[in-house]
Amino acid sequence: MCVNSDGDYVKTVQNTASLVAKILKDENLTVNDVVQHNFYSGKNCPSKMRSTSAPIPWSSFLKMDDDMKFTNETLKAAVRDYLKQAVDKKLIDKLHLEKFDAGTLTDGDFKGLEINIAQRSK
Repeated sequence: MCVNSDGDYVKTVQNTASLVAKILKDENLTVNDVVQHNFYSGKNCPSKMRSTSAPIPWSSFLKMDDDMKFTNETLKAAVRDYLKQAVDKKLIDKLHLEKFDAGTLTDGDFKGLEINIAQRSK
């Protein structure tokens, strides 16, 4: 990602996060597959994100990717059905299904729920 000196850094980071999220989805990857340019080159890049005083540090950038909503309709229907069954069996609170319906349940939230459901189903 490149920002000109007169550019909007925050908007650039948001656009980059959206693009990365799309690539992750299209390529069936996870946020764990996202690395800094530094990982391959050893350069201090992205320098602004690597700084301890970064306006948007690397960890926040990765969170932006994780916050992307479920978009594939087939996957969305399957996840909703899975959560509904877990609510009906009282394995999770109805609040999680409401959060999913509102579009605010993240991939990270869902992974945590999967673990809870598996543990409580034993």
